[in-house]
Amino acid sequence: STVGAFSSSDRTAVLAFAPPQRVLNSFRTLSLPQYLARPVVVPLYCAALCRGQGSDTVMGNKSTSLKKREIQAFLKETHFAQEEIKELYKHFKSISSSLDDDGVIDKKEFQRALGLKDSLFVDRMFGLFDENGDGAINFREFLCGLSVFCPKGTLEEKLEFSFNIYDFDGDKHITKEELFQMLEASLIENHMNLSKEQIEALVDATFKEADIDGDGKIDFEEYKAMVKRHPSMIKNMTINTPGIVSTQSR
Repeated sequence: STVGAFSSSDRTAVLAFAPPQRVLNSFRTLSLPQYLARPVVVPLYCAALCRGQGSDTVMGNKSTSLKKREIQAFLKETHFAQEEIKELYKHFKSISSSLDDDGVIDKKEFQRALGLKDSLFVDRMFGLFDENGDGAINFREFLCGLSVFCPKGTLEEKLEFSFNIYDFDGDKHITKEELFQMLEASLIENHMNLSKEQIEALVDATFKEADIDGDGKIDFEEYKAMVKRHPSMIKNMTINTPGIVSTQSR
């Protein structure tokens, strides 16, 4: 069967946003066109947020510096050091003032900073940063979102973030429809034109391994178990934020 053509590593790659060459080779054995694998790795885009818009100028009449008490609060709430927080604030200001200097990052500014098309992928990323769901990302949300990907981010934080990318409705389960929609969006973003049948085959193969209790959904514990069996799923969930911030501040 088509599902049987995919190995365990292929199935885990679906949840890791990185369809490997092995998956594409499987498609070719079915006389399908050859595709170029361009993995969608979330931290790659988070690194773009760390770099801001490449401007050293902080625009507008909003507060251009953080208060000591604010920095102290962020030190407790995130994994960043004081100088990293200050530098990331500059990047936040450059992004938040790129289209509308209102002190927050709206979805268009977020999309522009990531260099992506308006898509479901952008919606999901934006939604995970926008914790209070008000349609804008304030500096605290920006900092906390990036903190997950820094070297000191915990395994649990990375697991929760990556799981929530697929859990559209926040019901603590990933359905086949949610996985299909997210995989389709990520493939389109990377110019990989797979058919509906091909994507469905990947989703079915993923559920065959991950859905242990057979209820048609992947819960957080099943997701964690899958990551434990295949730790490479989240090996890219870390970016060198200190290095990026240091380079940008020079």
